[in-house]
Amino acid sequence: MQCGVDFIISAVEVMEQIEPRCSPSGHVVRWSKIKAKAAAEKWKRGLILAADTVVVCGRHILGKPADRRHARRLLESLSGKTHTVYSGMTLLAMPQGGMVYGWCTTRVRFHHLSTRVIEEYLCTGEPLDKAGAYGIQDTGRHLVSEITGPLDNVVGLPVGRLVQLIERLKAKSIR
Repeated sequence: MQCGVDFIISAVEVMEQIEPRCSPSGHVVRWSKIKAKAAAEKWKRGLILAADTVVVCGRHILGKPADRRHARRLLESLSGKTHTVYSGMTLLAMPQGGMVYGWCTTRVRFHHLSTRVIEEYLCTGEPLDKAGAYGIQDTGRHLVSEITGPLDNVVGLPVGRLVQLIERLKAKSIR
């Protein structure tokens, strides 16, 4: 990993719901905490990292699409617009239970997308498991015209922010 930490990927099952009155940063932090606590039931020792990501366009928090039709609507709503990607992360030290959390944002502008471009992208299958129905690490990169902020926040995990959280957790455990 880019920040020098060996890790094991261990998925947890949680029923994510977008809370209508919750801020985007509050949403991603809340769900990263829930995921970290769920992982702590499985992993009694070590450092747990849990994350959650949403796309925010206007006042709407966009999670993962339910199906292909929903993915089409999400892509149409992002076409030609700038939106914000929010990633929340929680670090939980086990068995001590020390916890730190935070979030990162990146602004992304889409090209105007024709119906043909959207349909071709839907055929790749990529949109179905990603917040906002796109991922720029593969075919979806052609949808994006501009990015402001950390690219790794959109592609995967904001490593710079993660390193800050690791340092906060270290400082907390020294006290």
